[in-house]
Order: sequence, then structure tokens, then C-alpha cells
Amino acid sequence: MSIQTVGTGVNTYAAPKTKKVNFGETQPAPKTDAVSENKEKKDGWGYAIASVPLPGLGQFLQGRTADGLKQLGAVLGLTILGKLSAAAGLAAKNKYAKIAGIAAGVVSGLAGTGAWIYSIVDAFKGGKKD
Repeated sequence: MSIQTVGTGVNTYAAPKTKKVNFGETQPAPKTDAVSENKEKKDGWGYAIASVPLPGLGQFLQGRTADGLKQLGAVLGLTILGKLSAAAGLAAKNKYAKIAGIAAGVVSGLAGTGAWIYSIVDAFKGGKKD
């Protein structure tokens, strides 16, 4: 907008007043579309499926190396302990030692299976947080 003063012939320009607006911190919009929700579910399932053949692999893929090593160590340790206990029980000559060894092998094997399932569930939940 230009204003001409009377009698001087000088053009002057009056700058428009600007209003400074503070929007504060911007926050990401909540994910409400079906595509992003499906992507999160697929990611969680992908990590869980990766942990099926090798416990802890889902955690490794998520970048949680320490958790992956713990999961792998727990499953392998319990499985090896179970097999050794069962083998010792089968090799024992005493009837009660045989039963105790086989029972320890079964319990360790079940604990190893539980640790494996926990690894899969943990990978799934960790994948959903990404």
C-alpha cells in the first residue's frame, strides 16, 4: 500500500504490521490410518517369526543385541542341560537316579521351551514399539 503525502510528491510505503505467532512444540500426529497400524503389526510379527528358528534373532534385528544374547543363551543353556540330564538319567544304573535324571531333563527341556516362547513374544512386543 503506498501513501502519497500532499505537496511533497514523495511516495512513502507503510509496512504492514506482522503478528508473530508461536505454535509451540510440534508433535507428530497420532497414527490413525490403517496402513500405519498394519505396518506396526507386520513389523512385530516379522521379528517374532525371525525368533522362531533362532531364539534372540528378532532382538538382534531390532538392535537389542544384549537382549538377543540373553535369550539365545537361556534357550541353549536350558536345552543342553535338559539333554545332558536326560542322558545321565538313562545311563544311570540305579532306578531312582534314572528317574531323577529323566525328570530333570524333562523339566529343563520344558523351561527351555518356555524361554523360547518368551523370546518370540518379547521380539513381537519390541517390534511393535519401533
